[in-house]
Amino acid sequence: MKIILAVTLSLFLSFLALEGGFRLFGNYLDRCESEIQGQDFNSSTFMKLTKPTLNPHAGFKLCQGFSGKFQGKEFSTNLYGARGKEFLPVKEDNTFRVVGIGDSVMMGWGVSDSETYLSLINQEKGYEGINLGVSGLNAIQEFFHLKERAFDLSPDLIVIGYVGNDWEGENFSRKNNSYASSSQFLNWMIHRVKGISDGDFRVTKDYLEKPGDPLKAYQAMGWLMKQGKIPCIMLLDSRYESGFVSHSNMEKIAKEEMGCEVVNLMTELREIKGLSVQEAISIKDRHNTELIIQGDGHPNSLWHKKVSKLLLQKIKGLQ
Repeated sequence: MKIILAVTLSLFLSFLALEGGFRLFGNYLDRCESEIQGQDFNSSTFMKLTKPTLNPHAGFKLCQGFSGKFQGKEFSTNLYGARGKEFLPVKEDNTFRVVGIGDSVMMGWGVSDSETYLSLINQEKGYEGINLGVSGLNAIQEFFHLKERAFDLSPDLIVIGYVGNDWEGENFSRKNNSYASSSQFLNWMIHRVKGISDGDFRVTKDYLEKPGDPLKAYQAMGWLMKQGKIPCIMLLDSRYESGFVSHSNMEKIAKEEMGCEVVNLMTELREIKGLSVQEAISIKDRHNTELIIQGDGHPNSLWHKKVSKLLLQKIKGLQ
């Protein structure tokens, strides 16, 4: 019996040591390369600012510790791989922490660190905004970012930044290796047995197929937040509606399937029901003239400022 216990304890301690080593190495891999520091990146080189997530189904995240520019604007990431200044993983007392999950609009494509709507929340006393947005994520990938990254930060509120193309497959995804656990050592072992190299496990690739069912991803997000008793707000994009689901139906999904409050930016900022992508590009209205980066299509700093005010009003109404 003593021998069995000794062997079991030895194996357990060995597993802990290996797991710790893999996590340290994984954290090292997630850091931004030193040679990219201070550079100005653009849409064609954006992926150099990302690292593939260990879970292949989550896609990718921003690399850690970058300081430079993107689209000519100040762009930095902290040691959590989130855009903006450093923050304490443990929430400070008397602070209402808002954690955001989304894609390029939430991340702040084309605006400075201090101009994103989640960063602007930090200017309000007693509130803290943490921006986990990553350009290119779709609904299924956002589910895994919510589950594996946002909940670790003890949020008081989750904000889901919704854009019509979240229902679609984006331009980049992880190779689907069909297995991903919370143990980095087990991931490595099982992929080795299956004949998949380390490089395959951490490399992005182009793909064309639409992954899974986004509706199930939204339902699963809602279930997670209800289980954790964390309230949520969904911000609906002001530029165009999805070709799959109208904003009115998305409001219904957010409220009934997810239990989220909704801020419909199409009606709040444009006072219209919806636009197709082509209409959104071609229409000559005040929104496109004043709130969109010309020649780019992403919202500008004024848009982010207006959204931060709407979001804070909604948050204070929920408290």
